Amino acid sequence: MLFGKRYRYSPDGLLELAANLASAIPKPQRQALNALRKDRGLRDAVNLVVVAFEVADEQSEAGTFRGDPVELETLRPIAAIVARLGELRSTSDERARAAATTVLELLREEAPARGGSSPRRGLTSA
Repeated sequence: MLFGKRYRYSPDGLLELAANLASAIPKPQRQALNALRKDRGLRDAVNLVVVAFEVADEQSEAGTFRGDPVELETLRPIAAIVARLGELRSTSDERARAAATTVLELLREEAPARGGSSPRRGLTSA
């Protein structure tokens, strides 16, 4: 991505992205929205985390989750990116609203389909 904020695809980079989306300051929020709009790799990473949390939540409910729940919870803000984008669709900032809508559409189009439970459940509720 040229002339913009670059986010790593690592958990730290995605947590930074989530924090910038949640910021009340417009500049980091716009940078995060633009990065998501332009970088399919970031959108893929977000979609992957959303699906991973759906699976982990289902396993937790069934009592079969074998991972570290504390470590998992530190990453939950990444899974909340989709919900934050949904909130930004109703913001008074027209550019942020348009960018959030575009990113949500791209995330929905690119989300991996899941067999079994409702596909893209986390992406349709935003």
